[in-house]
Amino acid sequence: MNQRRPKVLYVDDEESNLVTFKYCFTDRFEVVVARSGKEALALMGTEPVAVLLADQRMPGMSGAELCAIAKDQFPQVVRMIVTAYADIRATVDAINSGQVSRYILKPWNEDRMAEELRIGLRAYELGLLVSESHASLLRANLQTAEASLLGQEVHEFSNPLTSLCGGLREAADLADELVTDLAIGTRRPLGKANALRKAVKTAVVVADDLSSRVELFRRGEPAMSDQRATANVNQAAEAALAILSPELRRQVRVTLRLVDVPLVAAPPIRICQVLANLLTNAIEALEPDSPRQRRVTVTTAVRDECVVVEIRDTGRGISPDALAKVFEPFVSTKGQDRPRGLGMAVVRDIVRRMHGEVRISSEVGRGTCVTVELPLAR
Repeated sequence: MNQRRPKVLYVDDEESNLVTFKYCFTDRFEVVVARSGKEALALMGTEPVAVLLADQRMPGMSGAELCAIAKDQFPQVVRMIVTAYADIRATVDAINSGQVSRYILKPWNEDRMAEELRIGLRAYELGLLVSESHASLLRANLQTAEASLLGQEVHEFSNPLTSLCGGLREAADLADELVTDLAIGTRRPLGKANALRKAVKTAVVVADDLSSRVELFRRGEPAMSDQRATANVNQAAEAALAILSPELRRQVRVTLRLVDVPLVAAPPIRICQVLANLLTNAIEALEPDSPRQRRVTVTTAVRDECVVVEIRDTGRGISPDALAKVFEPFVSTKGQDRPRGLGMAVVRDIVRRMHGEVRISSEVGRGTCVTVELPLAR
């Protein structure tokens, strides 16, 4: 067995479950198993583990507790939980602490499990690609325009890919719930079907945009949509909120204060991308220990021939020194242990290409407000 190939690690205290898992998947993946959370952590220190799949109910250390530790020690590993239906509420409550990407109900289906593992392996490989590209650009000090352009394109590809994966996972969950509702004859399938249709449509929009940008990038052309396009900022704000991962949306109360606004001269997908980026930053800036104060407010207005969008959070705020550098590439206010990226530099670049402007005001301990101004369509 190739020891350098990324592996799937399955953790369960029941020997029969380990045997069954290995029997089902050894011929498709590089599989290793552990009988406890402690054994799994030791193994992850020596093996290149890509996907961690842990049973929720284990003595000594639950699956959610294992994932929380793995998130800190091995952040690149994709984490999943296997749980019984009776454990769902406790599992969902614990998921945020370990940033678990999926929870899988028992008894699991072999083909569906195989697909989940393949998705996890692809997500792991994508994360490595982005990290390696990021590290290479940092080593080169990003002194050339070509390096800066490449860094921006890598960042712009990773965000919609993450949104697409989250949207498809949500659609898959809704499809499962819809099938269950139809099977047991409940009266709720219409609402589930509408939610599923909305999730799929959102994922298709993101996938189409991503596909076109990849093709433009392959041909060496700037990844910018039709300059004559117009968009409704309110609809873009609602779509941006919808494509955020379900985990992020559950962590915070987002309030939309949208008034009727004219169309702006900008491609809809670009505005959606900008607002999704800013919403993600706002949510990640909130302190986890203050649940009642975890609020993000999105406001729209019309001012001086522009549509103005404000995204205000009640987070930790940004120091004056950091605020002065916030639009510089590869400068982050998220701390040394968080990924650093081109987020605000990309946002300003996109907004300026749409002939708009973006500003930030912040106060340490009280929160941050990002204002985006976009010119009206003529």
